[in-house]
Formats: sequence, C-alpha cells, structure tokens
Amino acid sequence: MPSDSPTPSGGIALEADPALEPIAPTPAAPDEPGAGRRPTARWVLELRDGAIVAAASGIITAWLFKIWEIPLRLPFLYQRDGIAEIAEVKGIIENGWYQFNPRVGWPVGYDHHDFPVGSDNLHWLALKVMGWFSHDAVLVINAYYLLSFVLVALSTYYVVRYLRVSRRFSFVVAMLYTFLPYHFLRGTWHLMLAAYYTVPIACLFTILVWRREPPFFRDVDGRVRFEWKRWSTAWFVVGCLAIASTDVYYAAFCIVLMMSAGVLQLLTTRTWRSLVSAVLLTGVIGVGVVANLSPSLLYWRDHGKNDKVAQRTVAESDFYALRPIQMLSPIPGYRIDAVNEHIVTKVFSAPNNSEATQFLGLIGSIGFLGLMVVLLGLGVSRRRDRSPPLLFVLAALSALSVLFGVTGGLSWVLGIAGFVDIRSWNRISIFIAFYSLVAVAIALDRLVARSRPFPHKALAVSGVAVLLVAIGVFDQTSPGIIPDSRHFQTEWNSDAVFVKEIERTLGSGGKVFQLPYLPFPEAELSVPPYGMIDYDPLRGYVHSQDLSWGYGGVRGRAADWQAQVVQLATPKMLDAITAVGFDGLWIDTLGYPNHAEEIIAEVGAATGETPIVSPNGRFVFFDLRDYQQQVEDRLGSNGVQALKERTLRDLG
Repeated sequence: MPSDSPTPSGGIALEADPALEPIAPTPAAPDEPGAGRRPTARWVLELRDGAIVAAASGIITAWLFKIWEIPLRLPFLYQRDGIAEIAEVKGIIENGWYQFNPRVGWPVGYDHHDFPVGSDNLHWLALKVMGWFSHDAVLVINAYYLLSFVLVALSTYYVVRYLRVSRRFSFVVAMLYTFLPYHFLRGTWHLMLAAYYTVPIACLFTILVWRREPPFFRDVDGRVRFEWKRWSTAWFVVGCLAIASTDVYYAAFCIVLMMSAGVLQLLTTRTWRSLVSAVLLTGVIGVGVVANLSPSLLYWRDHGKNDKVAQRTVAESDFYALRPIQMLSPIPGYRIDAVNEHIVTKVFSAPNNSEATQFLGLIGSIGFLGLMVVLLGLGVSRRRDRSPPLLFVLAALSALSVLFGVTGGLSWVLGIAGFVDIRSWNRISIFIAFYSLVAVAIALDRLVARSRPFPHKALAVSGVAVLLVAIGVFDQTSPGIIPDSRHFQTEWNSDAVFVKEIERTLGSGGKVFQLPYLPFPEAELSVPPYGMIDYDPLRGYVHSQDLSWGYGGVRGRAADWQAQVVQLATPKMLDAITAVGFDGLWIDTLGYPNHAEEIIAEVGAATGETPIVSPNGRFVFFDLRDYQQQVEDRLGSNGVQALKERTLRDLG
C-alpha cells in the first residue's frame, strides 16, 4: 500500500492556496521506512502509487467476480438495456461506429441521430479500439466493465492526492469509491454510468471553483487576477472535454454544482471570480457536449426533431429522484441476514424506490452525516480573501446535490427551464459518495496528525487503512449485487442455437420480420405486451452473423410502416412483408396470450410451413421463401413492386 508523505497543511484544508497544487514528495518521518535516504523523484512515487492502486483494485475485482469461474463470453445481463448495450457494441464492431446499422430495422436501418448517445463518445471509442482485438461484443463489454474498476481507482487516487490527503487514506478512498454498490448495480447494462472514472475529475472541478484562486485566476503581487497559464489551462480543457464525453448526466451534475458554487461565492463573499471560473469551465464542457451531439443537431436541422423518440416530462425527476434514506441504507442481500431482514426490506417497502443504486456504504454514510454536521456548525463566515475550508466545501456540495436531487427539489427549476432530459437525479449520489469518502479521509488525517508519536506509527496507520478497506468492501458488496454471467447461460445458449438454425435455413443475407411489433427505442408511455421486455427482439441480431432484422427502426420516422402493417389480417400482413423483401418470420410467444397459439396457427395455415421452435420453446420461426414465391406468382413482379412501394409509403 502507498506510504504516507505528510503535507505541510496536514491534508485537511483549503485555507492555504498552495494546498491544491500538485503534490511534491516530502522527507519521510523518522519512524517511516526510508528516513534519512535521498528523496525519491516525484514521478517515481506517482508511478509506484499508481501501480499499487491498480494492482489492488484489480485483485479485489478478480476476487469479487471470481473471474476464474465465470464465462466472460456470456453477458452479465441478458435483458433490457443489457441486450441493447450488446447490440450497440456489435454495431460498432461491424460498421465502424454506432451512428447507423443497416442490419437492424431493415429495410430502413437503425439511424442513431434521433436517439443521440454522443455524450458517451469516449466510452464508445474505447470499446471500438477493444473491438479491434476481439469481434465478440459481449467479451469486449465485459472486459471494459472489469477494466473500469481499475480506471476508477486510479482516477480517484490521484484526484484525492491532489487534495492533499495522505497516501494511505487516499488509497482507502480510491478502493471504497471504486467498489461502491453503484458500480455493481449499474453493471454492463448501464456501462457508461458504471465506468465513472471521470467523475472524480468532475468533483475536483466543483471543489476548485470555491478557491480564492479558482481555475484561470492567479495571485499576482498579492492580488488575484485573471490569467491564462498554458499548461494548466490545457489540463482544464482536457478534463472538461473528457467529462463532456463520458455521460451527459455527469457533465450536467458538474455544471450545476460549479455554477451553484460560483453564485454562492458571489452572494456570500461578493467575489465574482468563482462564478467566472465556473462559467468558463461550463462553457468548455458545453462545447464538448455540443460537439459530441453535433451529428444529431445537424440531422435535426435538416429533417426536423423527432418528438416521438423520447417524450420526457419534468415530473419524471420525482420518479427518478434521489432518496437519502436509500443512500444510508445497507445494500440488498447484505451479508448479515439480520440487517437485511430488519432494515433493507423496510427501506424498500416504499411505493417508489427510484433507481436502487444510491447506497453510500457504512463508511460513506458516516462521511455524509459528518458533512451535514460540518455544514450546520461552520456556517459561511470567513475572510473574503481566503478559500473556505475543504470540509465546508465538501459539505456544501453534498447539500447542494441533495437539494437538486430529492423529490420536488431544485431539479424542477431546471426541468421547467426546458432541461427535462436530465431526469434521473438519483445518479448524483456518485458525486455525494466522493465528497463523503474524502471527508472521512480528511478526518482520519487530522486524527493521525493530532495523535502522539509512538513506535511503528506508520505501520499502525497502514494497518488501519487496510482494515478500513476490508470493512468497506465487506459492507458495500454482496453476492446479491455482483453480476454473474452464469445466470443467463441457459437462455443465451438456447437463443444462440435457434438463431444459428435460422441462418442455416435462410443462408447468407436473410431478412427476418419480427412479431409482435415493439417500438424502438423503448416507449416511456407503453409496456411491452404480456411477458416480453423492452429490447427482447434484439436477441436475434446479437446472435447472428449476417441476417437482417425488422426490429430496430426508429419510431417517428420511415420505420413506422411496421407499426401499421401488423394491424392487417395475417394473410395481408404476410403479403406485405414478403413484398418488402422479408423471407422469414420470427414470433416471440411471450408477446401473445396462450403462447401465441392463434397467430402461429394463422401463419401456418397461410404458408403451409412447419415452424422451427427454439430449444426453450419461446421463439418460433417460419420460412417465408415459398410463400414469397406464391405472392409473386399471384401478383406478378409489377404487382409485388407496387405492393412494396404502397406498404413502405402509405403505411410508413
């Protein structure tokens, strides 16, 4: 574990402006190993620390997931967004990028412009690069997810060290922040949220704007002035662009907290530089978000906005609100049965639990409650020419996060202003977790600094750090929240066998229409029929090599023809889809009553075909090529072409 290098400020405050400068090595204390030796170069210490943090996080990740047992070519979640994530990455591997996929939503294809995900471009780029080494989308996703634990640990460690926390307790924060329940509960189905390695940087920016010398300002001859420094400015710009490219929620939270800090500084101290700094950082993040979303913005300029894709309302911020009681609760499936039975079950007895991912863990909860005490005790009275104490800044940022995130909170102000797409304010808990864990580390540093010297003090502090990591990992994890790909092995294998059989039947380039019709992307105001779940029809695509699939055309555009053609009587529907060019029909029996007996019988009677059934009995496939020939014999080539054009034009 990294050894301590005590800092002049004791690692506890922001009062002295140098306290947020990059850390330089200091001589070892007399009771520490290496005392009296020549100081080690700073870059060597940083590399050593990084190697230790990466190794520790990697070992803990491997142990928790038991990666020597789980099959990494099976998905951690084979439902809902888990399937959609596989389809996205598969599309990138096959087509070079996610923007258009001709094999989904055939014959229109899947166009991503109406459902932009460009704010995740850094993640998509990383997945694309990993796809150069493996064309298995599931393996690429799983590898990136597991790698994210190491990336979060490294990012967190160096940011906390920048805040002048000692090496030992920076290590503790890095481990506990990496293995938050949030990381496991988001999983590969919310991969971009789970890979939150830029959030510590975003949190750092929200802290820096409180300083007497916030970003872009420097003390020159005793007076703080606006000043550009080439290298520091470049790092701020790089950090802002990274934040803008790793999930729009994290970018939005960073902007809101920075701007709030700037306004509070102006109101309480009448200094405008924090607000100017916040505006400049916000501007860079905003430019990054706009640049990432520019393909969609240009598309909407030329084709108009598609309001049917995402119909958000400001009221949704209450449904997906932050729940402080959930933040402080033990996790589901807690390792101590009594805690799980008497606390967790009661916390989750509420009618709406938002997204159940907000848990801070025991140590983080102590830090959060401590910050609330600090906020009540310190107030805001201070000299205007000095930075506020770091603990106060952390407390204020945590309180602001809660005020924005809770039901009926300040998020409504933003929603009324038109920012309704930022609706899941429970996700700001990942910022609160960072502030809370840093507060714990600061308190521990203060306690160590005030304790009397004794033999082997450094070794004792290291032992405390290791114990805290062990307690935290025990408290924040359980088999109930750690993804296990073996849970979906039977279902995955059944679908794979079924799709391979379809490929053998149709041959290369087959076109498959899918029933029942589901809108794409998921419709907020509708529920999939009967036992189906959103994105279930993508199962065919994720297992196929060269088949094209009807599901996946974006609603509100040309793909709407499918929503109307399925309303026709079965023979007329079959005429229309075979005229369009489909030569196979996929039926998900969970989407119909009585296991789809009626529609299967109707298709069988019309085509005279015996269907292929999946090994688990869920899916049925009809080969329509003979029926397609019958339609052509009946209508002639011109008639088929006219029916195709009428179907796609009049119904679409």
